[in-house]
Amino acid sequence: MLLVRAGHQLIHIDTDEEERASALLSYLADQLNLPLFTWSRIRGLSRIDLPGAVYDTENPSKAFRHIASSQMAALYHFKDLGPHLGEDPILAAQMREAAEALGEAGGSVLVTGSGLAFPDAVEQMVTPFVLPGPSDQEYRELITQIVRDMRSRRVEMDMSKEDLTLLLRHMS
Repeated sequence: MLLVRAGHQLIHIDTDEEERASALLSYLADQLNLPLFTWSRIRGLSRIDLPGAVYDTENPSKAFRHIASSQMAALYHFKDLGPHLGEDPILAAQMREAAEALGEAGGSVLVTGSGLAFPDAVEQMVTPFVLPGPSDQEYRELITQIVRDMRSRRVEMDMSKEDLTLLLRHMS
């Protein structure tokens, strides 16, 4: 949240956990009271709370052109941009233009993926953020909640402290 509020317009969230990142970005958009758009190679750019997609934005260049021209304060989540990053110098220029437009309007482009290499033209603008994995305590709370939920459904479950420790070790 702090990175978006501080005006970082292009953020790379280094993670392989797309679902977790998407959930966190939905929460972030809600907390900042900003609309959240997602982009994928299949659907293009779409607002998560509205049906359909923005017309003709399957190509990332066109999606970034739309962001720059709309000048809408929003969060824009690009899920599978990695394969496109090194292909087209025009894409880098359009990313830069979209990020600069968001600097004026408010909001950020958030690119998720592991170990992405950004083009030189935008690399200076990219703020890296590594999404940490869940802590042992978060895993422990999850397992406790699952056991509690199963017992409430009258499913008999018994887990010793040793079993819990072993399960936590495997999960992390």
